[in-house]
Amino acid sequence: MGPFDLSLSMGKPGRVADPDVEHAISKIRDAVQGRGLPLGIFGVAPESVRGWMDRGFTLIACGVDMMLLGGAARSMLAQLR
Repeated sequence: MGPFDLSLSMGKPGRVADPDVEHAISKIRDAVQGRGLPLGIFGVAPESVRGWMDRGFTLIACGVDMMLLGGAARSMLAQLR
């Protein structure tokens, strides 16, 4: 499940916490769980997927490569200063 893609297709780009988007994700979750299939979701940070993990999502993709690389670079630079 790609919350950002879903929000865009619903005309609410980037508004993944919008009640309509969250409701749509829940409907998808219910349909997938009802078939006994694994359920995955993407989020940019742990706090953005934790709630979904608590609701049965087990395949978790978390983080964006450029954000992770940028964070590591800032951390290294801070240590060198």
